[in-house]
Amino acid sequence: MTEKYFHISRHPDNQAPTDVAFTPVNSNPIPKKYLDFKSDIEAFVAAISHLYAREPAKRHDFLEQAYYAASLCFSGTDSDFSTSVQTLAEIKSKVITTSWSKIRNRILTTYGLVVTILSVVFFVISQFTAGMLNNLPIVLAGSCIGSWLSMAIRTKDFQFDDIVSGFNELDSPILRACFVCALTSVITVLLLSGFLEINIGNMSSSAISSDVWAAFAIGSIFGFGEQSLVSTLTEKSQGYLRGDN
Repeated sequence: MTEKYFHISRHPDNQAPTDVAFTPVNSNPIPKKYLDFKSDIEAFVAAISHLYAREPAKRHDFLEQAYYAASLCFSGTDSDFSTSVQTLAEIKSKVITTSWSKIRNRILTTYGLVVTILSVVFFVISQFTAGMLNNLPIVLAGSCIGSWLSMAIRTKDFQFDDIVSGFNELDSPILRACFVCALTSVITVLLLSGFLEINIGNMSSSAISSDVWAAFAIGSIFGFGEQSLVSTLTEKSQGYLRGDN
């Protein structure tokens, strides 16, 4: 036997719970593994509350399963801890196998709509600013499409913890699209100004202003690899500030 550490309850009540509440039993120190499990349950509940915002029955079902796992963990029996960890892992796996495909399709559809609208806007702008913006709108259109492909590929084999860690990205498609476009704009300006140069095969970034297809291809690559672009841009910026060649 061990201490219970927390009293587990449904919040705000048993009739219409929306969360799992943890009330400390006393002020004694709590082992880290129990605190980690508590955080894991809280993250799980927050995730399903959003993922199943349109499906209250499923949200309630998974909330009850999380409540059971938490109750098992803090039952006061030390041997129940490993069982509760395994139980939570199985619940997460169930979310992935039964629902992630549908949720992912909804996310990709929403983000696809956002990037499609932006791409059309950029293509229209390019027609009215031909020769004026060095094909920057074409680069941005390519980055939008590339970022959608990146999201589609990266989320294909997501595990539950990946969903939790990438929650903001998946939840805010417009914000993500704005980030990709802003990042692409900065990189493109650096390329056009001569601060950076990229060579891919026989194609150079210097072709952006003169070749529409090169501009679109480079933009697509920027969108597809926007996560690595952040680290690259940071390293280059720090190098310039240090005076590195």
